[in-house]
Amino acid sequence: MADDPGRLAAEAAADPDGAKAPAEAERTPILALSDPLNAPTGFGRVARELFTRLPQDRFRLGYLSQWVGSRWFPGITTYGHTSRFAADGLVPAQADFAGNARFVLWTLLDPWMTSWISHPEISSLGTPSTRGFFRGGGRKKFVWVGHFPIDGLGPRHGPARWVEEYVDAMDLPVAMSEWGRRIVQPLVKREMRFVPHAVNDGFRPMPRAEAREQVELAGFRDMLIERAVAHGLGEGDVVPPEVALEARRRSFRFGDGFAAICVMANRERKYWPEVLRAFALLAEDHPDARLVGVCGDRKGMGDDQWALEEIARELGLRLDGEADDPNVWLLEFTQDGPGDEPDHSMRLLYCACDAAVLLSGGEGFGLPQLEAHACGIPCVAGDYSASTELAVDRRELIEPAHWRETPGNQVQRPLYRPRDLAQRLKWAAANPDWRKEAGAAGTEQAAAHRWEKILPRWLDVFAEAAALLGQRGAEASDAGREKQAVPSA
Repeated sequence: MADDPGRLAAEAAADPDGAKAPAEAERTPILALSDPLNAPTGFGRVARELFTRLPQDRFRLGYLSQWVGSRWFPGITTYGHTSRFAADGLVPAQADFAGNARFVLWTLLDPWMTSWISHPEISSLGTPSTRGFFRGGGRKKFVWVGHFPIDGLGPRHGPARWVEEYVDAMDLPVAMSEWGRRIVQPLVKREMRFVPHAVNDGFRPMPRAEAREQVELAGFRDMLIERAVAHGLGEGDVVPPEVALEARRRSFRFGDGFAAICVMANRERKYWPEVLRAFALLAEDHPDARLVGVCGDRKGMGDDQWALEEIARELGLRLDGEADDPNVWLLEFTQDGPGDEPDHSMRLLYCACDAAVLLSGGEGFGLPQLEAHACGIPCVAGDYSASTELAVDRRELIEPAHWRETPGNQVQRPLYRPRDLAQRLKWAAANPDWRKEAGAAGTEQAAAHRWEKILPRWLDVFAEAAALLGQRGAEASDAGREKQAVPSA
């Protein structure tokens, strides 16, 4: 159900006959489906940046989350559902948001996650309610704008075998990388659009020393609270000097050494073990080196996750919160509140480091690369998929050492050697002039990906979708008139 039923009830009371003001009728209704607007995931962050920028005098905005509704976003009516990929949530959200009117459905998901829309009768993600909705003509009620990643080659050196099936079911498919569009377009009938991700103005360079000071201060405060609680101290209690000293010993400090940052979810195809092993090799030559990891889950209890703490301990790395003078800091999330400067904490982390790392089995876009570049630091990544496209210098890339094919969707995934990554990080640590040069190229790249440059491309896509809505409405009216004109027997 909607997050704000009181507002909806007030609207209904003010307009009991359901009549809409002319301004309301002129706005194109867009219902989105992706990660929650306040989620720290890449999908959630991109959706938040886009939908909070769409002009509400032109668009009426609704948002259906995969998990729960997102509040505190003015002008965006939000819906949540617990069913997988919010399949069941579409039916009540559509009824409340659009009623009998046609609307635009914007999805930011992997293509297979939307199979319940493209193949409602046979998809394993479908439900009785969604199948009934589509059998009842629900697919004719919306124009589908599908924004999706392509992050790996399939067995035919195109996308995975299932991609083209789902993409052709979209009215306006939009790829997020040129790499993905080049692979998919020859296999589908629909014209592929291309809209890359954008970076907000919060990501900009700042002096490294200033960023490090702020990050260290925040980290010490967090550790002080943690150690006080561990010692049974409550709010308002005086912290003994020995507890403060313990917090200081265990808190993260950069010093003057080389620091790398890795921003990746803790998932099987994000190669955290290789990153940690490479950092251990780097630390052998650079004992004062530091690693900041933004990982989502440092313990990794799920089947598709790495036990990062165990791996770090086995490698002899000093974890924050456990060892004195830690050299590895694993942050589980950096989620900002509604009143915070957007992604301010992430900007500080990037700017406090000398280089970033993004090592995975494939990237649909590579948002951490763009964010690192926007903050003026290079990003070492694998030479594969969209990561290649976002590199500003070939020396940012490392070659895959081996390949594997995933059993379910038969996508090729590259594998990398930790020593190759370690060698590139050692080279970056020894070449500050190159880091400065690559950082300057990165800020130039980011300038072309600011939202003021990317938002007009989305407005063009939604204008095209609105035209399709009008065309379908006209066709439906013509069909209705023809039906009425047929004389009864």
